[in-house]
Amino acid sequence: LVDFDSVFASRSPGGIIGNELICDHLHPNPDGYFLMARLLFDAIRGLGLLTDLDRSFEPPPAPYGVTALDWEIGLMKVFAMVHRWPFPDSAVTVDDYRPQRDSTAARLAREYLYGHNIWSRAHHAMAEHLLRRGDAASARREYEAIAVFSPDDPWPHARIAEIYRDEKKWG
Repeated sequence: LVDFDSVFASRSPGGIIGNELICDHLHPNPDGYFLMARLLFDAIRGLGLLTDLDRSFEPPPAPYGVTALDWEIGLMKVFAMVHRWPFPDSAVTVDDYRPQRDSTAARLAREYLYGHNIWSRAHHAMAEHLLRRGDAASARREYEAIAVFSPDDPWPHARIAEIYRDEKKWG
């Protein structure tokens, strides 16, 4: 058993679990789910239940394949919900939503959610925006998100390789 409540509280301001780990007072956000996975992994490893585990393996320090675009999509999805009962009731629409991380990510999230776009296309558009801005590392993370979602699709892997090539990062 893992005491999620105590660990979540210890990582929350004043010990009060809030938006840093929970998206709607019930469901964890990507950081909360990542923390849960990490705690479960550590507990299983600590019990010695993984006998053939590569002892050099360490989980990544943050959610893998989750980008600012994914955060905006998730936050936009729950935006109206957290403005009605049991939360303080206020009439809001998607027009009242304010970007939490990146304004371009929020615009693309809105197009994806309400324009019947395709999730991978939204990530591709975000990656291309980031490349125009000169942020190749973040652009690669957008393509990595697509690759995590569709591991058998060679296209996002090819785009990652092309970005490394353009940067002349041959290693």
